[in-house]
Amino acid sequence: MLVTALVARGYAVDLVVARVESSQLALVPHGVHTFPLTKSSSAQGLVSALRAFPRDAGWLARACLEGKGATRQVRSVASLAQYLRHRQPDVLIANLWQCAVSAIRARALASTHTGIVTVAHLDNWQCPFPSDASRAAKRSITARMVGRIHARADARVAVSTALARAFEKAVDLPTHAVQTIPNPVVDSTLLESMRRPVDHPWFRDADTPVIVAVGRLHPQKGFDVLIDAFACVRQRRTVRLAILGDGAERSRLEARASQAGLADDIAFMGWVDHPAAFMARSAMLVSASRFEGLQHVLIEALACGCPVVATDCPSGPAEVLGHGRYGRLVAVDDIAGLSAAIEETLDSPPDKALMEKRASDFSVERSVDQYETLISGLRPRHDRPEPAGVVAPGAS
Repeated sequence: MLVTALVARGYAVDLVVARVESSQLALVPHGVHTFPLTKSSSAQGLVSALRAFPRDAGWLARACLEGKGATRQVRSVASLAQYLRHRQPDVLIANLWQCAVSAIRARALASTHTGIVTVAHLDNWQCPFPSDASRAAKRSITARMVGRIHARADARVAVSTALARAFEKAVDLPTHAVQTIPNPVVDSTLLESMRRPVDHPWFRDADTPVIVAVGRLHPQKGFDVLIDAFACVRQRRTVRLAILGDGAERSRLEARASQAGLADDIAFMGWVDHPAAFMARSAMLVSASRFEGLQHVLIEALACGCPVVATDCPSGPAEVLGHGRYGRLVAVDDIAGLSAAIEETLDSPPDKALMEKRASDFSVERSVDQYETLISGLRPRHDRPEPAGVVAPGAS
C-alpha cells in the first residue's frame, strides 16, 4: 500500500527485494522498478560487511558461521551497495531490523548520501520463542548490535507507539529515538473486499453466529488457546469458529479440535483471498496472539464493523483497540478470560459506527502523509523533479 500511495503522489519508487516471488510481483504497481538482490557466499558477504564496519567483526563472523538470522542480510550487503551506487536514491526505507542491518552497512560500503529510514514491525525482542538460555543470550547480543546499527540511521520508525518504546529499550536507544507511523491499512480496496461474496454455508446461516480468526498457524498466534476458549463457549451456546490461514501447526490444531469434539464446529479454511468479506459477515474476530506488532487484522475487522476480542499482548492490540474502548482485551494465554470476553461480546457488541471511526485512524492517507513529511525532511535539496523513494521489504 505504501508503494502504491507514494507513486500516486508523484514519487519515483524502486522496490528492492531479497527474494522474488511471482505472486508478489503481480501486485507491484505500474512504473515501479523491482531490483532483486543477489546473495554472495557467506565469506564474500562477511568481507563486504567488514569493509563497512570492521568493529562488528565478532558478531558478523558468528552470524555467518551459524548460517542463520542476519546471515542472509549480510550476504546481500554487496548487492545492495551496488544498487545504491547505481541508482543513487534519495531515501531508502528498510523494513524489518534485518534489512536495516543490510541497508546501513551497504550505504557505508557504497559511500552514498542516501537517507535511511528503518522500520520495526514486530516486537520479537519480547518473543517467548525460543526460551532456552543459549538462544536468549544470542538474542541479547543481536539486540546490542542492532541498536548500534539503528543509531546510524537517519530516522527510525515503529508501527505502534508501544513497539517504539519496547524497541528503544531492547536495543538501548534513547527514548523517543523511534517515531510512530502506523502501517497504511484502510483504503478503498479493503472496503471493496468486504463486499465480495463468501461461498460457505456457515455465512448464510443467520441463526448461528460465526467467530472468525485470521493468521498464520504458528505458536505466536495462540490458536491453541483460542480452540480451548472456544470449547468453553461451545459448551454453553451454539456458535462456530472459522480459522482463515495456514501453517506448520495446522495438523496439530486440527487434532486438538477433533479431540475436543469440535470437528463439526471449527472450520480450517486455509488462506483466503478476501478475509475482509468473512469478517464483514462474522459475529466477531478473535485474536489470541502472544506477541504482535500493529496487527492489521484488528484494524481490518474494525473497518468491516466486526467486533473484536484480542489478547493484551506486546505491542499493538491495546493501542489499536484504545485499551478496551473499541474491543475487549484479555490477558495472554487466559483461556477462561478469553471465553468470557467472547460471550460478553456476543451478548453486547460495541457500536459499529464507533469501530469504523476508529479504523479510519489507520487510513492509507494518514500513514502516507506522515511518511511524506519524514521523506521531505531527509531528501537532499537539488533539481531532481521527483524524489526517488526506495522501499526494501523484509523478504529473505
